[in-house]
Amino acid sequence: MRFKNKALAAALATAGGTLGAHRFYLYGRRDARAWVYALWTLVVGTVALTVLFRQHPDLFDEPRQLLHPLLFLALLPALLAFGESLYLALTPDARWDERHNPGLAARSHSGGWAALVAVFTLAIALTVVLSMLAISVTIYFTSALG
Repeated sequence: MRFKNKALAAALATAGGTLGAHRFYLYGRRDARAWVYALWTLVVGTVALTVLFRQHPDLFDEPRQLLHPLLFLALLPALLAFGESLYLALTPDARWDERHNPGLAARSHSGGWAALVAVFTLAIALTVVLSMLAISVTIYFTSALG
């Protein structure tokens, strides 16, 4: 059994969570949830973008289309991965070692790295949420006034 680093697992969830990178790191290739993340992103993402570009060739020119439900479905693994990243980063070191490093002599001392990953993840998630809120408010007021 290999030592699992908490900060690395959280960073993988933030950066590559839509493809299940953190799950592959923690549990290996036999983890079903890792494959669900990867296949969902590839299949649903491809279908969503194909449908949206056929319906709206100017997809990224019109902000209203960025709120399409298919894009939300395609980005669902990213939202879940951000949540998992925060959970992993904020797990106490003792509990982390019990769960992911049982029986190993090496112990986790994540220090500030896990906190830094948590702050970075929150910054990305809040940027996305606030951007979607700004687009929604813009669309609402331009359609209500125009």
